[in-house]
Amino acid sequence: MLNVDGMKVVNTATTAQVGAIAKRVTRRGGFTLIEILVVIVIMGILAALVVPKLMSRPDEARAVAAKHDIMTLMQALKMYRLDNARYPTTEQGLQALIAKPAGGPVPKNWKSGGYIERLPNDPWGGSYQYLSPGAQGEIDVFSFGADGAAGGEGIDAGIGSWQIESGLVLAQTFTRHVCCLCVTALQLAVNHTRRLDLRSLRYSSLS
Repeated sequence: MLNVDGMKVVNTATTAQVGAIAKRVTRRGGFTLIEILVVIVIMGILAALVVPKLMSRPDEARAVAAKHDIMTLMQALKMYRLDNARYPTTEQGLQALIAKPAGGPVPKNWKSGGYIERLPNDPWGGSYQYLSPGAQGEIDVFSFGADGAAGGEGIDAGIGSWQIESGLVLAQTFTRHVCCLCVTALQLAVNHTRRLDLRSLRYSSLS
């Protein structure tokens, strides 16, 4: 006996028949609407990830490089605080990451060799700025942008750690929602395909 979708039917299919049924199910033509939607969602995600990387505009490339530098400096500053229970002061500056500060407050557990190999300049040749406490957050690390001065718009606008951190939160939230959507869509497609396979097997057995 074979129980399919709550119905008991006589299983008269031989091994050869079952194999033929499986081949017919595997080779069935066309795609379901759910399968097409899954493909569209995945293509949209890939486009969102790949297209920005293919853009070769120099100004945008410099902005991306500045954000990367700022993220690296922020991580080094967090390690500094983990070892010394506080961030460097504004006066000690980012130099505290590569050389132990001589002026107070002197860090008691400063890491030998420093927290970063060297201090980078921003992509426009200027120095990264540091404030502790910050005006926008607990600490601020920022670049003045292309013009090397506060304010400005476009490529002259400053890039700060507070912007990057808020952007990361939004990106992580968006990514979680997209992943949940993809998992749900894939599960629906799998369940739908299984139902089609069971129905094909039931009808073939009955015939």
